[in-house]
Amino acid sequence: AWTWNPITGCEHGCGFCYAREIALSQRMADYYPNGFEPTFHEYRLAAPQNTKRPASDDPRDGRVFVCSMADLFGKWVPKAWINAVFEACLASPEWEYLFLTKWPARYSQMPLISRAWYGASVIQQSDVSRVEAAMQKIETDEVVCWVSLEPMLGPIKFDDLSWCDLMVIGSQTTTNQPNGVVPAFAPQFDWVVDVVNQCRAAGVPYYLKANLADNPGMSLPKSLPRRS
Repeated sequence: AWTWNPITGCEHGCGFCYAREIALSQRMADYYPNGFEPTFHEYRLAAPQNTKRPASDDPRDGRVFVCSMADLFGKWVPKAWINAVFEACLASPEWEYLFLTKWPARYSQMPLISRAWYGASVIQQSDVSRVEAAMQKIETDEVVCWVSLEPMLGPIKFDDLSWCDLMVIGSQTTTNQPNGVVPAFAPQFDWVVDVVNQCRAAGVPYYLKANLADNPGMSLPKSLPRRS
């Protein structure tokens, strides 16, 4: 998979954002002349058309993560920008496009792209009802609907996962923010176990990222026997 960033920047203001660190770093200044301010890089729209898909049996080689350095569907993003990105996607249907947003309500306002992955970010319980309501509006089997729990800021209970095709759970890596370093942090073991059990009960596949086990890794239970 490769990343494609025709739009960069974000206004969510998450204190642990890896993309902000990259955009504000001195070494990347030429690529992000406006820092982390939302910016439309029109010249990048042709990237999917100008990139040859590898001759590979691995489906990951045909996937493109769209706007890893932005939230393409954020409230501040003009619809014209989103339309331009979607038109570029539709012009190169040989790729499998992956989207991820904190505002999945905008998905239903756009024509769906076949085989694309439509993801929603959930980091705390207050996100759940909004995300579920938005994702349930995607009524087609031609796309993948997925959830990213990265990072988890607390235990999370879903009400209905019938729409979900994949749950991805991960930790937060260390980031260097304008106000200082934000250390890596992992969800509690029990939070992850509970979500996995919810997925199993609903028949939803789940993907546990490597950083749950290492860097930073979860604190794993080390119980003693009841009798010693």
